[in-house]
Amino acid sequence: MDDYIRLWTGEALLNLGNAKQAAEMFEGIPQAVPDSYLLTKAAYRAGEAWYQASSCLEATAWFAKAVELNDKELGTPRALLRRSACQLRDNNIREGRETLMQLWVRFAL
Repeated sequence: MDDYIRLWTGEALLNLGNAKQAAEMFEGIPQAVPDSYLLTKAAYRAGEAWYQASSCLEATAWFAKAVELNDKELGTPRALLRRSACQLRDNNIREGRETLMQLWVRFAL
């Protein structure tokens, strides 16, 4: 039950514009409930929250972890797009292109 409460609290914080606090709430789910069914969703949401907090280092790490956990999740295309945006923003042109290529090949629509 703790994992669901943390997820809902994180979503509420993100909707209120408290992206950093939301990210920390999502990040707490794996520590609080290591065998939660929400681990993948929490990873995607943590990446999104860090992205909205303009913290690309954390966002990129969480997006990579999320895609690694389940690359068939509905949030995968957005995660790859956000990850590439961060990579390009950080002047990692080669990595950004590779991520965009992966996005294009896997999710052309």
